[in-house]
Amino acid sequence: MIKKSSTINFLLNQVKQIRNGDFNLFIGKIFSLLNLFYCLFVSIIFIPFFFFLIIISKKYLIRFGEVYTSRIGHFAANVELYLLEKKEAINTPQVKYIDFFIPERFICNKYLFKIWKKKINFLPFFLGKPIIFFFKQFNFGKKFLINDTLQGDRDIKGLLEKYCSNFTMPKKDIENGFKEVERLGLTKNSRFVCLIVRDDAYLSTTLKKDWSYHNYRDCNIQNYHKLSEMFAKEKIYTVRMGKKVNEKFTNISNPYIIDYANSEYKNDFLDIFLNAQCMFAISTGCGLDSVPAVLFRKKMLFLDIAPIGFIRSYSSKHIITLKNYYEKNTKKKLTLKQIFDRSLGYLTRTEDFQKNSIYLKESSPSELAMAAKEMLLYFNRASNDTNQDKMNQKLFWKNFKDTTNNEFRALMHEKILCKISSNYLKNNLDILN
Repeated sequence: MIKKSSTINFLLNQVKQIRNGDFNLFIGKIFSLLNLFYCLFVSIIFIPFFFFLIIISKKYLIRFGEVYTSRIGHFAANVELYLLEKKEAINTPQVKYIDFFIPERFICNKYLFKIWKKKINFLPFFLGKPIIFFFKQFNFGKKFLINDTLQGDRDIKGLLEKYCSNFTMPKKDIENGFKEVERLGLTKNSRFVCLIVRDDAYLSTTLKKDWSYHNYRDCNIQNYHKLSEMFAKEKIYTVRMGKKVNEKFTNISNPYIIDYANSEYKNDFLDIFLNAQCMFAISTGCGLDSVPAVLFRKKMLFLDIAPIGFIRSYSSKHIITLKNYYEKNTKKKLTLKQIFDRSLGYLTRTEDFQKNSIYLKESSPSELAMAAKEMLLYFNRASNDTNQDKMNQKLFWKNFKDTTNNEFRALMHEKILCKISSNYLKNNLDILN
């Protein structure tokens, strides 16, 4: 049975958006329409092939799926979780099957693509896109499409801690990597952390459309000098990461601080290798952190995360601090209860925070450095947590569970394993009221 007017609705929606848009949007829609006509044309040619797939599907099912190759977070995490869920027989057919994935036109990291091609089957975009298009038009086509992972790039079943990574770097690549990092001033025995501070440079310059709705997640790289200097005193390098960034890490004179994101030696391979070899990674929450966190199961310090409802709660290797929510008019900080009572905990668009008269405040450089010290203790399997710190932790999660939407929390936080930074809670006890 054909899905009711799906293609017609698509066409009407394109016309409506063009009327409300600008010239660049118009050009984009022209390409969308050309892509639609291409898929229709190729689908007609492929009809005998589709009949063959349908006939054999009772005994041998061939499925097709799309994979986000333009954004490294999804490309790393979604594929890894697909492979892990496959081991758990989650969303797998009852008959013998084989899966094929269709990449987007743009590949965010060629080295990641090279390794994943050894683990999953890819079809070229120009062949795979019409196949996906065809099966999406029919209700019976669902079984020929690969289901999404349970929660996208979130590991709600604790599979990352149960299994080793499917992503492995060949020995030759690792040896080559140690030679390449010498140009950055690192050696095979260097201790270093990767620092990933989000801004809008990658999305706005590479995937050209309006991504400003993500801007509430951005953080100021210049706030991370004190943190980096703290590591330098411990003879630990800080390597600032990023495919594209808006600003240089300014006023760097310390040899233990490396602005790799602006280095002439930056490349796709080193983007992966450095995250593989670091002691741990520090991130303000963006796609690249899926490489150390998901692919290499590194311990992670997540700083100034928002929205609070989407914190990476699913790993015991995560320590997290939050951006604080403030009322614009009164300048008062909101408690957990106030955040969730007003349905602010799951806002994911900048304009939604603005509509609700809420602004998000980043941690001070001193607070960031204190969180980093806490992470270093954790990495060294030490802790200076007091009994009061442990009580604060319990109170945070009690309040979190009591005030969040039960159904949504079950979907996003089936297993809560992470730790909220003790230093963060100590400095923000008022959010627990």
